[in-house]
Amino acid sequence: MEILNDLWNYVSHFGVSSELDTRLSRKIKLTNQLAFLGSAMSFIQLFAFASIPPYALLCAISIMLYSITWWLNNQGYWKTSRVYFSIISCVVILIGGCMVTEDTNFSFRFMMIQALVIPLVVFDVRETKLQIIGFLAFILSFIVFDTLNEMIPVIEGIDISKFDSPQTVIINGVLCMITLLIGNRYLQKLNYKAEEGLKAALETSNQQSEEIQRKNKLVYEGITYAQRIQQAVLPKKEEIQVFLPDHFVYFKPRDIIGGDFYWQGEHGDHILMAAVDCTGHGAPGALISIIGSQILNKIVKDQGTTDPGEVLEILNLEMINTLHHETSLLKDGMDISLISIDTQNNRLRFAGAKNSLIIMKNGEIERIRGNQTSIGEAYRIEEGFTTHEIELEKGDNLYMLTDGIIDQFGGPSNKKMLHKRLYDILRKNDEYSMDIQLDCLKQSVDLWQGNLEQTDDILIIGLRIDFDHIAQVQSFRKASSPYKDNTSIAS
Repeated sequence: MEILNDLWNYVSHFGVSSELDTRLSRKIKLTNQLAFLGSAMSFIQLFAFASIPPYALLCAISIMLYSITWWLNNQGYWKTSRVYFSIISCVVILIGGCMVTEDTNFSFRFMMIQALVIPLVVFDVRETKLQIIGFLAFILSFIVFDTLNEMIPVIEGIDISKFDSPQTVIINGVLCMITLLIGNRYLQKLNYKAEEGLKAALETSNQQSEEIQRKNKLVYEGITYAQRIQQAVLPKKEEIQVFLPDHFVYFKPRDIIGGDFYWQGEHGDHILMAAVDCTGHGAPGALISIIGSQILNKIVKDQGTTDPGEVLEILNLEMINTLHHETSLLKDGMDISLISIDTQNNRLRFAGAKNSLIIMKNGEIERIRGNQTSIGEAYRIEEGFTTHEIELEKGDNLYMLTDGIIDQFGGPSNKKMLHKRLYDILRKNDEYSMDIQLDCLKQSVDLWQGNLEQTDDILIIGLRIDFDHIAQVQSFRKASSPYKDNTSIAS
């Protein structure tokens, strides 16, 4: 029995390899097993009718024909093997039935039902054309059975009654049932495997979905918390309004948090303000923005540096030291526009690192360019940053911005906005207050962007400097300070 089992396993794996799809492997095994059953039946009949050489020869030829199925599978002709086996099963039963009976034989017709099962189990539903070929072979065999039976002479010495006997019918019925059982078992197993595979895939998918949702929630909560931290670092609107009541800040990160930020600082009679574009978007950019904001506070508020060019030079050194830049590997830094308002002398100074200052005078645009060096570029550290002295008149508008707004794609041709279109928007709304200019600017950007994604973080600051207002605030502060007269306090 063990030898028969080993032989069964050996024959079943003809042409099967680990590289094949599991479904195809099962089809090949099933074809090999059915060919083995056909060969076994022919082999048994070969010995049972060994005394009748013509019939024994017919059985031997049948075994050879069935064995070609294994050879085809072993050579890798898996599809051809299944088509061949479907046809040859019909042919063997048809020829065998015609050579042993003179009249229509119920037993052989019953055996032919086995050939009907074969196309159902050896082909997938995706192989409908091949299934049809197998069915046509069965139908054709059934139709021509009587005609061939009259044309082919019966083998001499065959006892025709044996093939019509109840025993023969029972044996053929059992063989037919075995074939049906194997096919049905295969289909059930295949369906079970498919259902189990689908169930496992769904479970895995649900688990992965839950894990992704959990991680997304953690990431979102982390980013939302980082947003609150970044917003806490940014100057409040009320703080800016103290000296600059007519202003706007259009701040729109591409993600929840971003690399752009704005900053305000004071020291003595100087008010400084900056629009900054840090390297990157999202969390990396936000980290750089917080570092940059703290360094600016240190330079201006703690060290008392108010000259914009000097502030940028110190900021450059501090960023290089903080981020431990190697001279040849510089990727982290920032572009910045920085103004300093001298409230004592009513002067404005500006310095920029790749960013400019835009001045609107009577509807005309003047652009003052900063140095073409980013903060953090150690290999250009000797170049320094230039401070520009600017004469302002009442009603002049100042704008500082990062490149996010001019790089935003949109419009009918899906192009960048660029400076020209931005200048047209600013020029069109020049006479309005800064609050109204902000609303107009937002509407224009939204209309330009349309359904496209935001390209970059957007930051633009609009200022209308009123030196008289600033002087009044300074006077009020000095008058209300409890330390304004140290001499009188001491006495």
